[in-house]
Amino acid sequence: MAYATGTATDRYDLWNKLLSFLTTNPDLVAANQAWEIVWSRDTVESGVPFTRRMLKGKGLSGLDEIYVSLERRDDQYYPTESLIHISGATGLNPSALSIVDHPNSLVRYPAMFLDTGPMSYWFVANGRRFVVVVRMSTVYNMMYGGLMLPYSTPQTYNYPLFIGGCRGFGTSGGISS
Repeated sequence: MAYATGTATDRYDLWNKLLSFLTTNPDLVAANQAWEIVWSRDTVESGVPFTRRMLKGKGLSGLDEIYVSLERRDDQYYPTESLIHISGATGLNPSALSIVDHPNSLVRYPAMFLDTGPMSYWFVANGRRFVVVVRMSTVYNMMYGGLMLPYSTPQTYNYPLFIGGCRGFGTSGGISS
């Protein structure tokens, strides 16, 4: 299990540190468990910048395909609010326009808040999953993406993907509910 902790200067720095950790961390690379960015899309929609990435985890065997999407955006109504939405899928659509355009993506997906100033962070990952925790002042925010180990048979959950975050769900089109 790889981990990193530190302080990001702002939301952009945290995004870059997270993607770098997941894709290039020496412990993940040495264990053949580094996540791979398999899809990227950067757009501006209605004046709101969206940065989207689809990550593929290899699992512990190095042969799995675990798809987790991340979307960083700044809110158009509250300029100081920034979010990372997280979603999951069962495959990749190279021509996708959004994180919900991949096969069997979550239509409603959670997020975590980011800050415009410095944030302490903790990243933990292996080839099956990753966890992100950030501290903004006295508040902790987190998200989880990847497989879980359910108390059940493999037939009950043949793809036990768990996606979690501390903010309510977003939907395709950027509408929050």
